[in-house]
Parts: sequence; structure tokens; C-alpha cells
Amino acid sequence: DIEERPTDDYVLDFNLAYSPFCAYSDAYICPFPPQENRLAVPIRAGEKNFPLKT
Repeated sequence: DIEERPTDDYVLDFNLAYSPFCAYSDAYICPFPPQENRLAVPIRAGEKNFPLKT
């Protein structure tokens, strides 16, 4: 759930994202998200660079 913020700035943390069961098995049905859930802005994202363990 998204909390209301005093500005229009939001942070999307894809580390908290998850795939529903339908992503793993055809036994589940995936709902289609409505068109209004699409973002009409570029998403600047990348992978985390974890330090090597020694």
C-alpha cells in the first residue's frame, strides 16, 4: 500500500517487489492490471552492486 505524501515524489523500491504465484505455475490465473496502473514516465533502475566477500 502507498502512503499519502506531501509532495508528488515517490520512491519505488523494487527490492520489495514480488511475483504472484501465476508467474511460477500455469495452475494459477494472473489478473491483468488496468491501463491506469501503467506509468507514463521512464523508470531509471539498475542492479545493486554487492561487495565481494573476502
